[in-house]
Amino acid sequence: MFPKDERIVNYSIPQIVRESYDEAVRCEKAKAAIAVVVMVGRSLEAICKDFVPDSKTINSGLKMMKDNGFISEELLEWSNELRFLRNQGAHATSKKITLEDAEDSLDFLQAILEILYHLRPRFKDIKNRREQE
Repeated sequence: MFPKDERIVNYSIPQIVRESYDEAVRCEKAKAAIAVVVMVGRSLEAICKDFVPDSKTINSGLKMMKDNGFISEELLEWSNELRFLRNQGAHATSKKITLEDAEDSLDFLQAILEILYHLRPRFKDIKNRREQE
């Protein structure tokens, strides 16, 4: 989806989301696949807390984001796949996390960030300008 050399997020995201995302990118460069998926999960948790501060877990936060209209069914599905990968990375299991899993998880996280923090606000601005004409 995104070339690996273009992991730069050049729009505003909350600091805690940015820290986790940047750490995931550094882990990808180091080819630390398990660390990448864990940091992607931390980023998801930070996103949930940004949109639904009362969320206690990534799972409940994602469900509340969907219920409150912050994410679509498709973004919920994408996020849940990232959450599953994160759980496999965060817990000692026999399931192997590959570099391909890590790259895919960062690709989808980057897409989620762009939709939530860049494209939706821009679309809202476009609609507001049009309505003011």
